[in-house]
Order: sequence, then C-alpha cells, then structure tokens
Amino acid sequence: MSDTNEFITALFTDDPDNEESYYRTNLELDGEKLLWWEVLKAALEDYKENVNANKSVDRLKFIEAFDWFYNEHQSSYIGSYENICDMFAIDAFYLRKYLILWTKTNYEREKISKGRRPEIEYLNLQEI
Repeated sequence: MSDTNEFITALFTDDPDNEESYYRTNLELDGEKLLWWEVLKAALEDYKENVNANKSVDRLKFIEAFDWFYNEHQSSYIGSYENICDMFAIDAFYLRKYLILWTKTNYEREKISKGRRPEIEYLNLQEI
C-alpha cells in the first residue's frame, strides 16, 4: 500500500517535481507502460478538474472518468482501471476509496465557497 500512497501523493499534490520524483524512483516508464501511465494520469486529471463542472462538455469528462474508475465489469479490457493499477502495483480499491474521500472534501469545500450546494445529480455520495 505504500506504493499506492506515494502514487496518490504524487498525483494529488499538484507538484510536478513530486510527480517526476515518483516516476524516477518507482517506475520504469517506457513504451506501453508510459502510455498506460498517461491514461491513468489523464483520467485522474479529468476527474479532479471537472468534479464540480457546470459546462456539459466538462461534466461529461467527469462522468466518463468516474465511470472508468468505478465500472468493475470492464476488467477483461486491457485498458481497464484495474489492469492499469495492477501494472503499476497500485491498490485499485484503495485509490477508489481515496477518490471518494477527495470528492467529498472537494464537494464540501465547493459548497462552502459558493454558499450553496453544487449540482452533482449524477453522483450520489451517500450511496458509495
């Protein structure tokens, strides 16, 4: 799980130096592995950047990322979330739990900063 913690720290601190340090220290990225790493990273970025989106195009990016992270029946697909996590020895379940925690924290922060409850009808956090 320490690899997963380091991965989460690298991608959720918004510090490019930290992320690059993780790459150099923990991963041998070349060819196919680099491609799958970038897929995982792009999905996380779409999730993080669009979680409170109001524009339909940005909301769609979040929905697609959310579906990719939480749609377990796609595990037979080589580019599935679970398979990519396995490739990098990242605990997929733990990262999902972290995303839920991050989403709840972000949701509350957004609600407080705007003085209202943001519209996220497609994500019922109480059911997760």
